[in-house]
Amino acid sequence: MSTLRDHEILAATVVLVLLVIIGLALLIVRALGLFRAAKTAQTRVGGPIRAISTGLQSAEQRVSDLQAHQEDLTATVERVGVQATELQRLLGIAGSALKILRAPLKYLGK
Repeated sequence: MSTLRDHEILAATVVLVLLVIIGLALLIVRALGLFRAAKTAQTRVGGPIRAISTGLQSAEQRVSDLQAHQEDLTATVERVGVQATELQRLLGIAGSALKILRAPLKYLGK
């Protein structure tokens, strides 16, 4: 016991070093366990994430296609509106022309 009392600082240092080594060993074991769990979770979740990502890309493509078709549809509706206006004008002109052509028939009694 006297040797221990003579070398208390050395004994405390040895005990401290042993505790640090044991703590580091436990830390390494826990870190490896955490790494393995994270890797397992990543592989387990990776497939569904890829499926969701593919689905989102498909949805984005369909939305962009719909927007492109919407622009085409808007242009077509505008064109049809212009053509309908022109057709109404032509019908008015044709009606006036028909009245002019039928005017002599009034004098003939038909």
